[in-house]
Amino acid sequence: MSCLISLLFGFGVTRTLAQLAKFRIGRLRPDFLQRCIPDQEDVRKHYEQDLINYGHIIAHDFICTGDPNVVKEGRQSFPSGHALSVAYTFAFCTFLAYFWSLIAIYISSSRISDNRHNLTDVISGFAFGLIGGLFSGYLIWAFEYADNKNDINNMKETEIQSKP
Repeated sequence: MSCLISLLFGFGVTRTLAQLAKFRIGRLRPDFLQRCIPDQEDVRKHYEQDLINYGHIIAHDFICTGDPNVVKEGRQSFPSGHALSVAYTFAFCTFLAYFWSLIAIYISSSRISDNRHNLTDVISGFAFGLIGGLFSGYLIWAFEYADNKNDINNMKETEIQSKP
């Protein structure tokens, strides 16, 4: 449960910081012109009045004729929320995998520092545990794969039998 809480809390903080960056930086999305639908007369008028800052006027509301909410969303390109979500989730899960590996190494090495086992005892015990865990994981995967494959084959057979 605490793992889930830390996942959600960290995601919330990361997402909040990203949203603050979106509002502060306000980079335009690649499809901003389709969202904005600029009024050509206003663009021409501002171009003639202020040639130096012409590139900046497209981002202002007064020339956009599109839906204001869609235009507002068009200004929030940086950073990508989808990329953030996926990267955060995979980084968190990867950290957990390495974290448990480090815990296993720490506990194993503590047996040496406590003078309970020799180095070769710990290495061989670690190897036995690692091989057993990998083998068990493989068996579970193989049985699941075989069940799924049988289900697919059974579906194909029933489809063939049901055809006239």
